Amino acid sequence: MKFGKLEDISGVDFKLPAPKISNKKLLEEFKINKFEGDVQKTDHAFELFFGCPAWGNREWIGKLYPKGTKPNQFLLEYARHFNTVELNSTHYGIPPNATLEKWKVLSGEGFRFCPKFHQAISHHQQLENCKDWVDTFYSSIQILDHKLGIPFLQMPPSFKLAKFKVLEHFVNNLPSMFPISIEVRSVDLLHLDLFDLIQSNGHIALITDTAGHRELVHMNLTSDTAMVRFVGNNLHPTDFTRIDDWIDRISLWRDWGLKTLYFFIHEPDEFYCPELASYFVKRMNEKLNLDIPEIALIPQNQQGTLF
Repeated sequence: MKFGKLEDISGVDFKLPAPKISNKKLLEEFKINKFEGDVQKTDHAFELFFGCPAWGNREWIGKLYPKGTKPNQFLLEYARHFNTVELNSTHYGIPPNATLEKWKVLSGEGFRFCPKFHQAISHHQQLENCKDWVDTFYSSIQILDHKLGIPFLQMPPSFKLAKFKVLEHFVNNLPSMFPISIEVRSVDLLHLDLFDLIQSNGHIALITDTAGHRELVHMNLTSDTAMVRFVGNNLHPTDFTRIDDWIDRISLWRDWGLKTLYFFIHEPDEFYCPELASYFVKRMNEKLNLDIPEIALIPQNQQGTLF
């Protein structure tokens, strides 16, 4: 992800905003509703879905994918390590039904695809006069069936507060087949009306953590499912300390009642995603006492020395 990339991050404050008591209250309400008013029953399963923007990275051959892996095997190999993916390709073109069926077969049983709304909806039409596109998008991604995760709508920075009513009309009139997550990239949209709109429709306010736009780390939960897009800096030391901070926050949210988390790891150069993902899984297992299979990267040949 190039959005929010800075050449110099030395002056960036990567500290996460303080925990919001409103999130605790929200998750407690979901917990009460789940157990039909019996507040004594607080145990619940926690689902973690973690992945990267895409699986088609040839540079991962010999590091994440075995040497000799062919492009038509990339998804199969990707799904050995991750259980979700940001399906960014649907932002540029809606795949044929046969392709979606093939993806279902190649991915693992517990795998989830999170398709990105087509750019005609979000960027070109900016949510207006796009019903046909929405119908086509929804009809297509339903083919993923039980492997459909949380589709996400990403609005461009040019979509600002003046267009809030457009967003409100769009969200209020979406088909109610499944929840979506919504990412806005204009700080003036990050106000209570936005989060109320998302929550009242059963959707998720996507949280973006990137160096150049710290204001987008809003930390507002609108459901007992959360989605985070984390953008590192090509394995800079702060990538790892930031992951540690996030794991502390996830642990707190889980204790409060968070049921499901989607966590996507980006790097400006996607070549480095597997290393940070491997660290994320290891630390999640340690901190939250989970049993996620760790990501075993293929050892790299080191250049020897004559001395």
